[in-house]
Amino acid sequence: MRTHYVSFADNSVAINYEEDAHQRLLEYLFGDLDSHETTEPLSRLHLSQADEPNNMRLDQDGNRLYSGDCRTTLARTLVEKTLYALVDKDDSGLAFHAAAVCAGSTGVLIPGKSGAGKSTLAVWLVTRGFNYLTDELVHVPLGTKAIEAFTRPINLKKNGCEILENEFDIRDTEERILKNKRLSIVPHRLINPTYKRLRPDISVILFPHLVEDEEHRLEPLSKAQAGLRMVECLVNGRNIANHGFDQVSRIVRDVPAYVLHYTGFKTLPGLLSGILPQVRA
Repeated sequence: MRTHYVSFADNSVAINYEEDAHQRLLEYLFGDLDSHETTEPLSRLHLSQADEPNNMRLDQDGNRLYSGDCRTTLARTLVEKTLYALVDKDDSGLAFHAAAVCAGSTGVLIPGKSGAGKSTLAVWLVTRGFNYLTDELVHVPLGTKAIEAFTRPINLKKNGCEILENEFDIRDTEERILKNKRLSIVPHRLINPTYKRLRPDISVILFPHLVEDEEHRLEPLSKAQAGLRMVECLVNGRNIANHGFDQVSRIVRDVPAYVLHYTGFKTLPGLLSGILPQVRA
């Protein structure tokens, strides 16, 4: 039995595994995160071979989470359970459901609920010269504006995959992408081969609104509007004093925030170049 530790925000989760194939999957999913036990692990998961050939099984504290041969579903379940354990009781910072990219010292926070278009916008920005940080979770230590990113492969739903087809040639690398009917899990280095592990401060907050048949526009938000939207994306507010409102208010007081309404990508350079001059046409 071997153990892989996933460390994030001064917490860790232990994943026990048995086979080299399990180790390769763990490196695929968590290879950009620290892998050492910083504290007593908050949770222990167990990755093993199932009874059927080529099947894998995932358990947590004696409970079966997954058993089958779909690597995509297994990978998504494993990441979701790991993330939940890492931030569920965290009180050292604000954990946002958000994507993030950066260009130099400019950190772009992209908060939003599932389906808002976070991953799609993050990938598009990466194809325009930004460095990928995460498409899922950002931890901001209390009293700071620093982006601590839970870096994982990019998760694109079916409609979001269009950006890969239009912006990036994946024909020679499809064997490295995990797919099922609803999701593609894409190693971010296929799009961002010069990835750097960085910790920039938040410079701009962009709330994506990816919908069909709507005029593309960039809508500035007041501090109050931005604060309310940020709190909606805060996943550990119950652990923070005053449910995180004071910390969120401190961030939005200094950082401009916008809603980006978009359905495609042709107009984005014109919309975003005013607030993100690093965007390449």
